[in-house]
Amino acid sequence: DIQATDRGTPELQARRGPDQRSSYPLGVLFLAGDISDAEHQAGCWYAWLYGFVCGRTSPAAIDWDSQPCGSRADWDGTLPARLEGHFKLVAAALAKDRRVKDAVDNLVVYSRHPRWMQPRRPTVGDIREAEAFHRGIAEVVRLFGVFGAAARSAA
Repeated sequence: DIQATDRGTPELQARRGPDQRSSYPLGVLFLAGDISDAEHQAGCWYAWLYGFVCGRTSPAAIDWDSQPCGSRADWDGTLPARLEGHFKLVAAALAKDRRVKDAVDNLVVYSRHPRWMQPRRPTVGDIREAEAFHRGIAEVVRLFGVFGAAARSAA
């Protein structure tokens, strides 16, 4: 028996506002136009995979889980192993550059607002971290497309 995701009390949901994407850094970047819909979806997918494999969920993962992408009841017996494999491939691709992996994980998985998102004068380090994040999320988008194409061709 799979339980529904707890989205909080009606009061908490109302306080989050009409668009829950404003409650986590990846969503804020999307709403501000700093990342594309594809980058937002791929980041949410990565957060969801991290939660699936490691057991830690983030608001981005919950946002992905609420998308109309099928239900867990539709999963076959090999899907958990395939999802874990997808996560390991993405994590390994990001880990080729430690700064990229840290920037993506901190913002997407751990929902940490980096200094470069704050309304203050950016430092050289802020700019490098922002660039690392954008390189990393582009790689996640690329891999998201690869896995999506493989799933479509298998169907």
